[in-house]
Amino acid sequence: MLFTQTIFTSIMQQGHQVAECEKASLFIVDDDRRHLWSVNDADLRIPWGLGFAGAAATTGETVHVEHAPTDARFFPAVDARTGVATRNIIAMPVKSTDGIVVAVAEFRNKNHGRAFTPTDEKLLRMLCQNVAVFLDSMKRKSD
Repeated sequence: MLFTQTIFTSIMQQGHQVAECEKASLFIVDDDRRHLWSVNDADLRIPWGLGFAGAAATTGETVHVEHAPTDARFFPAVDARTGVATRNIIAMPVKSTDGIVVAVAEFRNKNHGRAFTPTDEKLLRMLCQNVAVFLDSMKRKSD
């Protein structure tokens, strides 16, 4: 498990650098308990469908919001738990080879007050594909 967490942490650090953002987090879908759990922030759990990560998980679509606190999907418990006040965000589903959402990557607060761009989304989508490959590989090894 420690090796797996190290891999995820490394991938999200790359995302943090690529997106030039304040915070990058990875949430794994727990279908049994109907929530998302954070690889980065110990004990952070998001109930299914809540927040930006929950919206990305349930719809399978990227959530890109420039004024996060005014959006109806804003879930302040995440900010309280992480200590990061979300200004803008990209929450991107990570899909298995079967097209099932298995995780969500969140990138919060583009540096220097800037907005996330379509180029950011494209680069982060490629990063999420790497996460998906790793998760698929783990699943095959456990089966």
